[in-house]
Amino acid sequence: MKIILIKGVNKLGKKGEVKEVSRGFALNYLLPNNLAVHYTEKAKKKYQTDLTVEEQSEKWKKEKLIILLLLYIMLTMYRI
Repeated sequence: MKIILIKGVNKLGKKGEVKEVSRGFALNYLLPNNLAVHYTEKAKKKYQTDLTVEEQSEKWKKEKLIILLLLYIMLTMYRI
């Protein structure tokens, strides 16, 4: 059964990856625990979009942190 991982699963894959797993594993573990969804083109587009939005958000957080650190360094240098 083809699935898309909603969350990272240890020894299976990362969030957003498309995997082929046994039907029982998908129906008894992954789907009930909201770790994956059935693979469809619609689901693929939705989760790829969600993944890119999340990646952009993470990138923005890192850039914001770098800016704050540089600002802190500049302020401490001018105090001396």
